[in-house]
Amino acid sequence: MDASTILDRYEILTPLVPETEVYLVMDQETGEILIEKITSICDAGIYQNLKNNQYIGIPKVYQIADQDAKTVLIEEYIHGSNLMQLVKKQGTFSEEVLISYMIKLCGILQQFHTLSPPVIHRDIKPENIILSNESGIYLIDFNISREYKPSSELDTVAMISYHFSAPELYGFGQSDQRSDIYSIGATMHYLLTGGYLKETKYSGPLSSIITKCTALDPDDRYQSVDELKEALLGFTDSKTKPKTTDSYMIPGFRSKQPWKMIPAFIGYAFIIWFCLTLDIKPTAPAQFAVFELWAERLSVFTCVILSVFILCNYRGWMDKIQPLNKLKSMPLRMLISIVLLMSVTFFALTLFVSILINLSN
Repeated sequence: MDASTILDRYEILTPLVPETEVYLVMDQETGEILIEKITSICDAGIYQNLKNNQYIGIPKVYQIADQDAKTVLIEEYIHGSNLMQLVKKQGTFSEEVLISYMIKLCGILQQFHTLSPPVIHRDIKPENIILSNESGIYLIDFNISREYKPSSELDTVAMISYHFSAPELYGFGQSDQRSDIYSIGATMHYLLTGGYLKETKYSGPLSSIITKCTALDPDDRYQSVDELKEALLGFTDSKTKPKTTDSYMIPGFRSKQPWKMIPAFIGYAFIIWFCLTLDIKPTAPAQFAVFELWAERLSVFTCVILSVFILCNYRGWMDKIQPLNKLKSMPLRMLISIVLLMSVTFFALTLFVSILINLSN
């Protein structure tokens, strides 16, 4: 279809994105509100595929036409906000909410990664993920998407979105499905922290998944969105499954691996021997000396054991203590926890000795 015919049919209402050729338009025949994009960078074949097939979570493409060495696209308008807008407006996402969105995103990408040849989006970032007013997730902007070519070692054109593109998109290799997985990991990091991967630190429960997604070597990442989706579902299951007795196992024994359990057993045995054989000079009257000695030995033992449990974040204790769970520095959280514990122990012992002295008078 001739581009002028397309433009005559669609009335431009307002620019949708400042300083770009993306407009909100109205179809004068139907009254429907749509998006018009004019771009010089896109694979027309991929957009033709989007037009011919209605994929889940992808805005429908209505028209494609050439105009002055550029491509005019008329697409469905999704009423909602992109995820970057939501972070700036509402703050960062919780792990549970984020996981539900990323699982849906994996399902959208799976439709393209399993095509023959696979289609790689290459521009996954918070701005290109829209949460519709009906709470559906949409992936937009296939302008720099490409088909994966097994025979090619490099992408024909290196295109990047700073902070979210995989290293291979900088021209050092060919992008494939794992490049999109890297971008998902960088997006997850941003949505959880409000900052970019190399500028902020995230040490929450999804850190291992994000680290695997954003590994520099594609071989170290999840190898498919299905594999990533399984990891996200597994995290969700672990949050909803009833607690088993294994979750109460003390640090060093939870993994049930001998190379961890043996040193842990030796360490606990040493702590017990050391604490229960301490020779502490009593300060209470003679008749209460034995009571004071064992009280102090047991107090030292309790303090040391609880310090070990705190350092290992046993059953997420530090994550539940207000306001310690607001601190991002894990070493600082540990230090404050141990200092508080020792202070309470010292106070309790002082009170105990005072009571013994009063009893003797």
